[in-house]
Amino acid sequence: MNIQNLIIYNSTSLFEILEEISFNLNFKVYLVKDENSLKDKIKEFKNYLIISNKKISNNYNQLILGNTTFNIFKLIEKIN
Repeated sequence: MNIQNLIIYNSTSLFEILEEISFNLNFKVYLVKDENSLKDKIKEFKNYLIISNKKISNNYNQLILGNTTFNIFKLIEKIN
């Protein structure tokens, strides 16, 4: 089984929600708060997805949420 690594960029509340439910799902969740930490974390993984409220330059493995509200179950569907 291949575990997806989710890197939550600068969103503590989303990190806490996803971390709490991640034990039932097929992913590990990590929180990074700045671009230097993000670059370091990316180097650790081959299989990752960044979830952020804004586009991060030069990175294609990302899901941009923006500032809109969303359904957590639909978010999990997109992640999987």
